[in-house]
Amino acid sequence: MPPIPPAAPIPARSSMPATATPLAGAGLEASVAAARSAATLVRPRPSFGPQPLPSFAGALAQRVRFAGGEVPLWSLVTPLVLLVALGAAFAAAAVTSPADPGAALKVVPEPSASAAVAAPAPLPPAPVVSAASATSDEKPKVLTLLERVSLGEDSAVKDLSARPAADLRVNEALALSLGRSAQNARAARALRERIEHDPGLIKDAEVLAQLRRYSDDPETARDALAAMASVPSPISADLIYEVWTGTVARSTTTDLARSLIYGKDVRAKASKALAVALDLRDADSCEKSRDLLARATGEGDRRSFQSLSKMTRKYGCGPGKRQDCYACLRDGKDLEEALKAVKSRREPKPFGG
Repeated sequence: MPPIPPAAPIPARSSMPATATPLAGAGLEASVAAARSAATLVRPRPSFGPQPLPSFAGALAQRVRFAGGEVPLWSLVTPLVLLVALGAAFAAAAVTSPADPGAALKVVPEPSASAAVAAPAPLPPAPVVSAASATSDEKPKVLTLLERVSLGEDSAVKDLSARPAADLRVNEALALSLGRSAQNARAARALRERIEHDPGLIKDAEVLAQLRRYSDDPETARDALAAMASVPSPISADLIYEVWTGTVARSTTTDLARSLIYGKDVRAKASKALAVALDLRDADSCEKSRDLLARATGEGDRRSFQSLSKMTRKYGCGPGKRQDCYACLRDGKDLEEALKAVKSRREPKPFGG
């Protein structure tokens, strides 16, 4: 095969002359247009080899067109990186334990080897000594005879009571009084609990006698009245009414008995005869008293007699208390008939006798 002759060299295009000869008129314009066409045709040859990549800093420094102008690339990338970092931080905080809300933002440095060697081992916690173990070896305080008597210890009260009263000192007499009161309080509380557990005991004569005795003592009257109030039958109200009206003297016991008898719990258990007596005592006008006369005639007993007797008086109201308080009862014989009816019916004796 004959050898291929070398290609003829391509003559290089002549460049524009360094200086142009001045032309006039249309010749000058044609020269300028030809020069522009020649400059447009001159382009650099494409390079077929690999282009070197710019560095990271150089890439960030390149200017790009944004919002009608040119800005460095790093000015656009930096806000995006910050937004991504903040989003990651909030996501980590959301999954952190509620007990330590800032745990996701805490940076715990890893201990160095030297620090691990230098750090001393933690000391074991000191043993906790409870008050019970600290005083377990102490012996309980031994009470004196007077202290035991004051607390109502049966054997101590019995021993001190055996001495003649003339031989007792002041502190011994006071301790003996306190001891007996403590014994009575315990007995009254125990009786109350027994009656609350078994209301049928209220029919026992001995139980009634104990309740009567305890109701006379201010220190045991509360338990006695509470025991009476716990009985579900009408005798509950009868007993409390007897405590209230059984003495002329007013006391804390009688005040409590009146509050209980007019309270809704005990008042609802009262018999018809007692209900009339209570309503007559509570009437505060002549008209209210007149409306109760028919009930008193049909249901009342001697517990209503005192209230009806007061209505026969023709004085006690107005200036100087000389006017008749029950003038509305003077016509007819309703009051007289009511008095006769209640007098003929005996009131119950809840405590016996």
